[in-house]
Amino acid sequence: MPNKLETLTYQIPEGMQVKEGSFVNIPLRNQKIEGVVVGISDKKPPYPTKNITELLSEYPLLQKWQLEVVNWMSEYYFAPLQKCVNLFLPPKLYKSKEIKPAEKKNTNIKHVLTESQKEAVEKIFNTTKKFSLIRGVTGSGKTEIYLHLVEKYLEQGKQCILVVPEISLTPQMINYFENIFGNKVAILHSRLTEKQRSLEWLKIYLGQSQIVIGPRSAIFAPVKNPGLIILDEEHEFSYKQEQSPRYHALEVIKKIAKFTDTKVV
Repeated sequence: MPNKLETLTYQIPEGMQVKEGSFVNIPLRNQKIEGVVVGISDKKPPYPTKNITELLSEYPLLQKWQLEVVNWMSEYYFAPLQKCVNLFLPPKLYKSKEIKPAEKKNTNIKHVLTESQKEAVEKIFNTTKKFSLIRGVTGSGKTEIYLHLVEKYLEQGKQCILVVPEISLTPQMINYFENIFGNKVAILHSRLTEKQRSLEWLKIYLGQSQIVIGPRSAIFAPVKNPGLIILDEEHEFSYKQEQSPRYHALEVIKKIAKFTDTKVV
């Protein structure tokens, strides 16, 4: 199994509250390096181990379900475990004081749905099935269905991810959601600077943003309580990652739904 070949074993010092997913400092070849704990065992290995040097974050950076997705991706796509872990991490970790308060906007949706749109929203929201498919050409009103579904899941305290083809991530679309949901929206895409991506990641991680919008990489956002993932235009070729670690966003989303209480549209 590639996972065991790519991990190092360290001892947790007495009193250090390390959990799976914790961000730590460890000694390696006379250096201190950063690492993520991907597993904990109470069995001492038959070889000497060094102590973890420092716990760098109060809370784990990765949830248990995210670690399960990481392990599945590494094995299914024959990808290095470290590269799979990195998909879920920001380019750099910042402190919460770096986040500037966003303008609060009205979150009451005033868009009126047609009868068929209302029926679609209620069917998807109330079904016990995890997967629903909406068929409709561009301009047929799918976005309105997305908006109302997102609102329903926010009312339940859930976080939502809207995945769109990169070409569809236009200022008009972003403004459409931000005008309704305001600072509850976090945007992740390749045109952001490293710092901007890291701060958006932090907003999601801290629960300040309950809605994530972005291309395929948005599925790796640090949502702690996912309730809904929408994959718009799921047939699009851009949902396939061609560089290592290679993956198909839809297949990863299926695993997220398996490991969590998440519905997929």
